[in-house]
Amino acid sequence: VGVVAGEAFNEDFSETANSTLTLSASLPGTFSVAPVVDFAASFVSKTKADPFPKEKPVKPKLASFSAKEPAYDVFCNMNKRNEELLQECEDCPKPMEEHPCYHTYANQITEQLWWQCSQRDIDREYVAGIAEVQQEEFNA
Repeated sequence: VGVVAGEAFNEDFSETANSTLTLSASLPGTFSVAPVVDFAASFVSKTKADPFPKEKPVKPKLASFSAKEPAYDVFCNMNKRNEELLQECEDCPKPMEEHPCYHTYANQITEQLWWQCSQRDIDREYVAGIAEVQQEEFNA
């Protein structure tokens, strides 16, 4: 197998193991010739004749799963927290400062307050975009 003038050719010139081939060609200066030898691939290991098991595998029994309502901390219950914060209950127990919900209680952050802040941020971005377009139109 070889390449001649950009086209591949494949011819068997070996009538016997000691056959030689004489070829005339103009080759680039960095060309080298190496003998073609058998590559035994001794690193490849033999495999079993049949890779499949003799017995069909048994279908595993699946574990059953059922969802359970999580046991929230008394201060982490969102419904209870929103009710207490909306009522501004002074006598209601408050979480200690180490509790993850402490700042929610201390700053009276409810779901409604969070959505209002989110909407205000969206509105602010919209008005800023309108102002930027109007300024570009004025400058043009």
